[in-house]
Amino acid sequence: MKLSIIVCIYNTPREYLRASLKSIVRSTLDKYEGEYEICIVDDGSSIDYGDLVSEFGAKYTKTENRGILKARLGGIEMSSGEYIAFCDADDTVSSLYYAPMLDCAYESGADIVINDWAYHAGERKYYCKNDLTVKNSIDTSGDDALKLFFSGEGKHHSLFVLWNKIYRAQLLKSAKEQIEKSAQLDSSYGEDVLINFLAWRNAKRVKNIHRGYYFYRIHEGQAVRAGSPSKLKKQIKSMTETLDFMENELSTHPNRDELVAYLNAWRDLSARYHYTVARENGYTILYDYILEKYKQNELEIAKKEDSVSYFHKIYLGDNFDKIDEALLSLWQNGTKNIRYKKGNRHTDSYVEYLLENGKITVNKKSRADFYVPKRKMSLKNRLRFNPTLYKLSLVFFKKSSKLRARLKNKL
Repeated sequence: MKLSIIVCIYNTPREYLRASLKSIVRSTLDKYEGEYEICIVDDGSSIDYGDLVSEFGAKYTKTENRGILKARLGGIEMSSGEYIAFCDADDTVSSLYYAPMLDCAYESGADIVINDWAYHAGERKYYCKNDLTVKNSIDTSGDDALKLFFSGEGKHHSLFVLWNKIYRAQLLKSAKEQIEKSAQLDSSYGEDVLINFLAWRNAKRVKNIHRGYYFYRIHEGQAVRAGSPSKLKKQIKSMTETLDFMENELSTHPNRDELVAYLNAWRDLSARYHYTVARENGYTILYDYILEKYKQNELEIAKKEDSVSYFHKIYLGDNFDKIDEALLSLWQNGTKNIRYKKGNRHTDSYVEYLLENGKITVNKKSRADFYVPKRKMSLKNRLRFNPTLYKLSLVFFKKSSKLRARLKNKL
């Protein structure tokens, strides 16, 4: 088995889970048919998913509700692939996603392969142009890999989330063993950071590609949303324990001072974020707790530079799904001479992959058998994702302005 894809569920809406599983099956292409498995860990749901498990031929285990960290670790335990990926049950991937990641892993020997990602908010799908892993080419190893992990200072969450990567299984199995020996088993928030830290620390090579998208769905029912003071307090406790754990683990590292400096900046960022959430929701009772847990002398609200990497958003188009379906059909139906318009990141990458695998030809001197649809954008979305309008909104409208919020396309 080459790849195990772990999906953890807890009362996930059935329509989200079905969409997620369907996208996973499509994204491996027939290139890896029979060489991957879907491992579903049900963390005590009251919903019956038996028919979906059967429909997609997934491995399935159900436990009492123990929290997301233990669910992740349970998925690692039940997996049998040489590489492991995580896909959250309310998210999806484009039809070109896991196959090229596996290609890269086997061709390069990388222990961790990172791929691109995008937001899925309502009907809109868009990526953040200046995200570190989306913007740059990454090929690093050893201590340089761990330095990269910390150098983002928590601002580039694509470095420390689990869902945009595949990992050599042994990295995660070793991380699981170490976590189970520690006091981190109740982590319900920031478990991505904890697992990734241990994986990156032991990775010999980390590499990224730009082929396809993981779609992080934004909706009201997300587990990361703090709907009460007690839930936010629990998130703060989990995150600060993870930060403290990493600092302790770095105590004997040869580059300790440099890495801890990055870690402290990460700690300050998280403190600002949680203080801002507490302030916006009127959770004044948590102010002293935030000061204590984050080891701060004073509380500051979030700064513009905290999320500057995510300001420039590129809309994938009103017809992204239609384009993706058309490109998938080229893979499934054999070699055709095609025409397409260059400049669409997803189309360009997909066409390149199809050419590499001998599925199509692009010869302008020959008759075209297939025309890839062009990206379409409504006037409303052209304005919404216009970077000039966004910058103007920062200058001319107050922070509390509803128009500014719309122009910024706040999440």
